[in-house]
Amino acid sequence: MLELSRLTMAAVTVVGLVWASITGTAAQGAPMTSVGPKSAALIYQISLISPTLPKASKTAISKNYNGAPLSGKPTVHKVAAEAIDCHERSAGEKKPLCAVKFATGTPLSLEGEKAADLMRALEHAGVTPKQDAEQIRRGIERLACVVDDKAAQTETGNEMTVDGFSCEFLER
Repeated sequence: MLELSRLTMAAVTVVGLVWASITGTAAQGAPMTSVGPKSAALIYQISLISPTLPKASKTAISKNYNGAPLSGKPTVHKVAAEAIDCHERSAGEKKPLCAVKFATGTPLSLEGEKAADLMRALEHAGVTPKQDAEQIRRGIERLACVVDDKAAQTETGNEMTVDGFSCEFLER
């Protein structure tokens, strides 16, 4: 009987994972958010600080984002972060603070202009602000992004919106 119970639990888990992958719904029931070219600033900001992204990918993403021509063959780059949490005070001093967690484990803290840029990038990507009397928060988890050099290099964009950039994430 115990083995049957374990098999049932395993089957429920598998069905849940398959359902989540088909519907884009996370285990908690919240839908994954998909963002296309408006995710360019977010991808760019995360690529700059990612300890897991190769230097060649960082350079290519920067060139794509800034409209510079590539020096190598176009490819597809993947950018990921486990969680991003930014907040700033609602009143008075408005210096945002951000924490970014990558697969390496230890969160990276950002403040000043880097945190402000990341907070603006989250806003442009459509991350809903959570606000109370003291602060405004924007947070996501399971960030998974793709940059397609070929699309980014053949289409015109602007600083915040670039074709070939796309992401999926779960809002916190």
